[in-house]
Amino acid sequence: MEKFLNIESKRKQNEDNCKEENKQTNHSTLNNKSRDYFVRQLAKLEKQSSSFVKQTSVPSKSLLASYKVAFRIAQCKKPHTIAEELILPSAIDMVSTLIGESVANQLKNITLSNNTISRRIQDISDNINDQLIDKLRNKNFAIQLDEATDNNKDAYLICYVWFMDGVDIIEEFLFCKSILSGTKAKDLFDITNNFMDHNNIK
Repeated sequence: MEKFLNIESKRKQNEDNCKEENKQTNHSTLNNKSRDYFVRQLAKLEKQSSSFVKQTSVPSKSLLASYKVAFRIAQCKKPHTIAEELILPSAIDMVSTLIGESVANQLKNITLSNNTISRRIQDISDNINDQLIDKLRNKNFAIQLDEATDNNKDAYLICYVWFMDGVDIIEEFLFCKSILSGTKAKDLFDITNNFMDHNNIK
């Protein structure tokens, strides 16, 4: 035990010597610095770190803002180009007037092009659909099927679903599929059944 303590003591002494040597050779300019100097350096590093975190959070906020704009455009059924042509310039004008140019310039980081808005709306739609399907996998539900045609006389099968969520009866749009083979009962059943099988809804 005594031998172990001696070895451990020598090891610690060597570590201390190495630390002191490193301080003398690599940080010799800091030897005579006061405690206040190191406090100021620490505060400077913490400020830089805070600034870095703030800057890296900007893209994520811009992304969220882009999705929120896309969601409102989808709700109002407006052309996707309205975001870049009207919404963004108007937002920049309002923020510049009320708050200032520096804050208004941050809005320019929000991507609102026609293609971007289209992708955002599709992402939102897919996410809502996935959430609905997850709910239906664990619940009893009823469906209603409707046929519709567009301006080109193309036929579509529209499916609505009802289910209980707590004490509430929820009605949701489930899918809209093109009717390609025919409008007989079996054709409509096959479209619906294929959708249920594909999404593992029993």
